[in-house]
Amino acid sequence: VSEEKKVADRENAVDEDEFMMAVAEAGGNDYEDAGDQWIVWTAYDKMQDVQKGLEAQGIEVKGSELTMVPTTPTDVSVSDAKKVQRLIDKLDELDDVQNVYSTMNITDEIAAALEEE
Repeated sequence: VSEEKKVADRENAVDEDEFMMAVAEAGGNDYEDAGDQWIVWTAYDKMQDVQKGLEAQGIEVKGSELTMVPTTPTDVSVSDAKKVQRLIDKLDELDDVQNVYSTMNITDEIAAALEEE
């Protein structure tokens, strides 16, 4: 599933409660705190409306990108996760490949195992 990710700078943004209301009023699906910026998630076909809605409320949108978000993350074993990651790395090295996506659910245990490699 594709979703649009918008990035709003936190230094010009309001507090979290006000930001949550602004996102809801603009039609955004969700948001997350990414430290120095807010990330707003919305459906691809709503991206322009959400951006205009946020800007109308005085929130500057720094950029946006289309990203793929799994609707059904897949749990895998550590050994399978290592195989999947090797495949992703190989695909990512190909000149003709721009982005590689996976539905693999990366738990803390899997993340630690992948870091060891």
